[in-house]
Amino acid sequence: MSGRDYLNKIIQIPLKTPYAQQEDIAKVLLKGIDDVFSLDINRFEWKKAHELSLYQLGWINLFNTLRSVKRFLNLLQFEYSKVKNRVNRADFLVITSFKLFYPKEYDAIYQYKELLTGTRKKFTAIVTDMKKADKTTMEKLFSQFNEDFSNNCIKLLYELFPYIKFVFENVHWSDQEIALTRKEGRICSIENFDSYYSLQLPDNYISFIEMQNIIMTISEQQDFERTLISLNEKDSLWSFLYRFRDYREEIKPHSIPIIINSFLNISDQLKITSKGINTFPIFSSHLIIYIIFDLLKTIINESDRFEVIKKSIIGSENNLSTVVSIVNELEGNYNHRRSEDDPNSVFHSKSNIDKLITIAKNKIRDFSQKDKLKSARDLELILLCYKDWEKDIIIYNSSFEKLTNKNDDLIDLLQHFVFNTDHYSGDIFTNREVSINFKSLNKLTTKENIDKIQKRIEQVIQNKSYKTDEKRNLCELFIKVANDKNNNIEGVKVN
Repeated sequence: MSGRDYLNKIIQIPLKTPYAQQEDIAKVLLKGIDDVFSLDINRFEWKKAHELSLYQLGWINLFNTLRSVKRFLNLLQFEYSKVKNRVNRADFLVITSFKLFYPKEYDAIYQYKELLTGTRKKFTAIVTDMKKADKTTMEKLFSQFNEDFSNNCIKLLYELFPYIKFVFENVHWSDQEIALTRKEGRICSIENFDSYYSLQLPDNYISFIEMQNIIMTISEQQDFERTLISLNEKDSLWSFLYRFRDYREEIKPHSIPIIINSFLNISDQLKITSKGINTFPIFSSHLIIYIIFDLLKTIINESDRFEVIKKSIIGSENNLSTVVSIVNELEGNYNHRRSEDDPNSVFHSKSNIDKLITIAKNKIRDFSQKDKLKSARDLELILLCYKDWEKDIIIYNSSFEKLTNKNDDLIDLLQHFVFNTDHYSGDIFTNREVSINFKSLNKLTTKENIDKIQKRIEQVIQNKSYKTDEKRNLCELFIKVANDKNNNIEGVKVN
């Protein structure tokens, strides 16, 4: 006699455990989620529009037993504790459920993250062709999903990644909406995506909660400068600057002069890199300029706007590169305005632009007189602007000659005119072309002076009076490019 038959003989009344109703499963699930999130210091409202949308799209129907709820809550509690305050909670709930119930699809989403986040959208000129290609690739991806996932989760995937709607349904997907998703920590932002797949976030990661806390607490210049320096030391400054513009509507009016003062006061001392950011590179100095432009435009009265930037430039005693860059960009912004009242123009008064140019020009003079010009960053740009702004050619020539009096100073100056051009075959790096920008040198001094510089560099090479191999290579590169009869900036290929 089997064990089951034996028990049936002893227990005459059959006992069957009733199936849990979907409503009861939902209550247990939501209660468990609320308990996990209750430990979150920065707890948000649960039923926001995005969360409600996911709920209405049937996410909760993925759970059909109390056991599935228990397994999910155990996984959620463990993984959310590692990334809380750094992810959007609704997105994290869905992606965690995919990890538990559909591991193959979960891995596929990671493999296609650039596609699903629409990373190429804002960098691709021919949008129609890009959408057509992305649609084909998405259809290939969706064909890999099992039937159960396709039936239950495709609508959820559309909600997680609005770019899919943009491709298939032609739903509007603007830069403002992209900025908002990045700001909310959504998975559809490429800057946030890896947070959902990594339990150990990089040290230089800065969450949307940290961003918000910094922006909302700006009150003193010294404190904000210390914050910038701290972010710089953690290699987080590039990420902070890149995402700063997402929060411009939340910046309090009294914070605007503080922010501009801080950027112009210490930015030359900061080393801003895009380390750890999975996105296309943007020149770091341009990020600061974009931020300053945006902040100035929020000041309605132009005279007030002018006073803010003027005081910031005058107060930046040890900063030159960023000051010259911002004045140069403001001049270009004014010269390229489409009309007298162009809303994209920061200043509409030529007088204000001329005053800023005079202040920047005098600052360059001061740096030269104090022998600080040779240590400035972006010296090529500074000299090009100075040559354009300084009407007294004797004063300009004196400053330029001061930078070339000694051979060591001359070699250091030439380093500022080196530029690289990287070449790729598809996504594979093939070689780097290194050259000297003779076009800029020709604008800054006479051909006679350049010939003299060439002879001095040839003498340095002959006498081996360079101090390092790097300087020797620079001297040899300069002579190679100088000997090109047309000075057409042909470079040396370095594999």
